[in-house]
Amino acid sequence: MFCRFVCLSPLKLKTLPKGTFSIAHFSLRKEVKQVQGDSGKYIRDLDNGTPNGAPSFRTCFGIYSKEGLPFKVAFTLAEVLITLGIIGVVAAITLPSLTTKIQNRQYQVAYRKAFSSLNQALKSMIDDGQFVPINNPGAVAQDDGPIGTNFKILATYFAGATTCFDNNADKCWECKGGQSGQASAGSNNGRGCVKSRPAFIDAAGMAYYLYAGSEWPIIIDVNGFSKPNELGKDRYVVYFTNSMTKSYYPADVDTIYPWADITAKQRWCPSGDCPNFSRLFGNDGVRIRDFDMDTGK
Repeated sequence: MFCRFVCLSPLKLKTLPKGTFSIAHFSLRKEVKQVQGDSGKYIRDLDNGTPNGAPSFRTCFGIYSKEGLPFKVAFTLAEVLITLGIIGVVAAITLPSLTTKIQNRQYQVAYRKAFSSLNQALKSMIDDGQFVPINNPGAVAQDDGPIGTNFKILATYFAGATTCFDNNADKCWECKGGQSGQASAGSNNGRGCVKSRPAFIDAAGMAYYLYAGSEWPIIIDVNGFSKPNELGKDRYVVYFTNSMTKSYYPADVDTIYPWADITAKQRWCPSGDCPNFSRLFGNDGVRIRDFDMDTGK
C-alpha cells in the first residue's frame, strides 16, 4: 500500500485539525511514536516511555485517514500520457545514436578480426616463400597480375574458405548493391563489382574482394552478403605494403595495412566518412585522405 509522506516539526503537529488524522511517524533513529490529532498532544513517546513526550529532532510522518487506512497515491491519465510522451521523445532522440554506436562497435570488432586473419595468412605465405613481388604490377585495371596472384594464394591459407576465381566474384561478394569503389560512382555511388576479379569468403562469413589484379586495393566486408555493404560501415580498404614505407607497390612486402581514413565524398567513400585506419587503431596518429583520389581535389 502507498502513503504520502510529509515532514513536520512537533510544533506543527499540535496545530493539526481535531479528529482529522492519525499519524504514525518514524524518527531518524527508527523509533515509533503515535499522535492523534483530536488531542493536540503526544499520547505516548516510546523514546522515553513517558506521556506527552516531545522529540527534539525533526521527524517524518505517514498520513493516515481517521479510519486508520493510509491514503493511496495514484497518477491521473493525463499524467501517465505526459510521462509516456516524454519517454517517447527521449527514446526517439537517443536510440538512433545508441544503435549506431553499437553497430560501429560490432563492425570494429569484426574488422580487427579480419585484419588479423589476413596478416597471419600473409606471414605464413611469406614464410613459405609463396609471395610474388609486386613492385612491377603491370597495366592498370587488368584481371591478372602479381597482386591478383598473391590474393589467390592468400585465400588458400584460410581454412574452409570459399573461393570465387572463375569470373564469378558475385558468388562471394555482394556486387549489385554493394560499394566497391567502381569508377562509375557518378551514376551508381560506387556500387557494383567486376565479376572477373577474384573474391573469397572465409569460414566466419567475412568476404574479401580484389579491385584489380594489378592494383593495390583489397576490400574487406566484415559481414559478407549482409547489408549495408557500404564503404566505411562494414567495408574497408587495405593493401599489401611494407610496414616501414607504407607504399603501394614495394619490393619488400611484409604486411597488409589499412588505407587512410577518407573524409571526402568520392567513389571510394560515397558517404564521406570511411574510417579505414582509425577503426583499427583509434584516432592516435590517424591518417586522413581528404581529397578525391581520381581528381586530386
